[in-house]
Amino acid sequence: MNANNQIAVFNGEINHQTCLMCNARELHEFLQVGREFSTWIKDRIKKYGFLENQDYCSFDNFVKRETGGSVRIDYHITLDMAKELAMVENNAMGRQIRRYFIACEKQAVSQHISRLITVQSQKERLEVALLKSDKTAKKIVYYMGLGLTVSETARVMSLSRRWVSEKVRLLRQTDIIAPAVNALSTPKQATLWENEHEYHA
Repeated sequence: MNANNQIAVFNGEINHQTCLMCNARELHEFLQVGREFSTWIKDRIKKYGFLENQDYCSFDNFVKRETGGSVRIDYHITLDMAKELAMVENNAMGRQIRRYFIACEKQAVSQHISRLITVQSQKERLEVALLKSDKTAKKIVYYMGLGLTVSETARVMSLSRRWVSEKVRLLRQTDIIAPAVNALSTPKQATLWENEHEYHA
């Protein structure tokens, strides 16, 4: 029996916090526990001190049957609780499902980090785009490309040195000013850069 095909891991919410969860009934079936589900889960909750709205949430679930239907209590449990339940069964199925849950958590962490990196790179691209469209930033790059210092650039532009220094810091963070300054070592090169970027001082 393969855990991947038997137990769905999903994003749930407990106490207004998003976390990875699974259905306790599916876990019970996979573990091949000899006892009836409701007896087993209630016993485990009591014995190991699991807390509702912290380790699990319970809800009524209407199940259709040939002669009508019935209401049963289902449980969504956190992966931490699921791993503990798997461990205390102390069998091969428990060890297998525990490894599966750990792999699910690692994958979720990896995906979260990837999303953060994507958001950060999008933010950086936006900053670059904004700075490149900023005429003041273009002027700073232009004058510093001519060899002016921050103080000299501030004087020429009639701006405070502190303001220009902060703008230069942002330009350096986004790697705009460093390559420009290295490339614009002569007034001729600076003029070429100026024409290319459609800025005339």
